Amino acid sequence: MVYLPASLQGTLWSAPIGTLDTRTNRVYIIHQILAFGTMDDTRWLFRTYDQKTLREVFLNDPLKIYTRPAFHFSKLLLGIDGEHVPVYRYDRSLPRRIG
Repeated sequence: MVYLPASLQGTLWSAPIGTLDTRTNRVYIIHQILAFGTMDDTRWLFRTYDQKTLREVFLNDPLKIYTRPAFHFSKLLLGIDGEHVPVYRYDRSLPRRIG
């Protein structure tokens, strides 16, 4: 288990930082930091997870928590800016599609 720095508690607000595990809680950690984290949080994220893992979680386990700018910035950071990624699966201001 990799311990998370206390400085991430503000970004990972829904759970006590000491209860989070970088492996079992990676979807939550990655999305929260990409959507709400500071630059220091983002640097920690990229030191903790490899690019492949970050991309896989972002693409395969979307969370509808992003603002439109945070979504596009995250795509840019992950090197998937040119790929089609359905924004409605991430943008919290858009209605959910069922079906």
